[in-house]
Amino acid sequence: MSAIRIRRARPEDTSLIVDTWVESFRNTYAAGVVPMPFYQADYRKYVTWILAQRAPDVFVAYDAEAEVAGTELLGWLAVEETVTFPAGRVLKTVGPVVHYVYVKEHVRGNGLARALFAAARVDTKGPFIFTFKPTEHDRKPGARTWKDSFPRARWNPLIARHPKTPTPTEQTTHANQDGSVQHPRGHSR
Repeated sequence: MSAIRIRRARPEDTSLIVDTWVESFRNTYAAGVVPMPFYQADYRKYVTWILAQRAPDVFVAYDAEAEVAGTELLGWLAVEETVTFPAGRVLKTVGPVVHYVYVKEHVRGNGLARALFAAARVDTKGPFIFTFKPTEHDRKPGARTWKDSFPRARWNPLIARHPKTPTPTEQTTHANQDGSVQHPRGHSR
């Protein structure tokens, strides 16, 4: 793992991206109450839809000197520079929006996620939105929680539910200008 490089994803990377996204998200609380017998098929459809309909930029980290074909990809990040999404009867524009970041377990802690964020021009200390909620494993070394790693990041899964060119719609949950989720009056979490 001596020659780590970052490039844009290629069509042949899609299978690994979908597989690792679906499997690494499987045991998170944010995955919801999808029963395990349905999880793989359901989330595979969701992730494939997001990649096709939202068309995020996907950056991959790879080992340019990998000796075994198929082992060179070490991680990836799916991001959109700006996003327009429906919030009630209006359209809001926010950005950047990180849909997901993944680094293979055996190379975590080596700065690959940081390098992927940098390649995508996302300032991890600045404001950004993420659509798939991180777990406590998704934090910088030394940080107590992922919130310590990304203090100005906000979670808004609603963005990933819409195609790239949305139309205003009435919703029960409205998004603030910064993209964070705000629940209607009388509804608590």
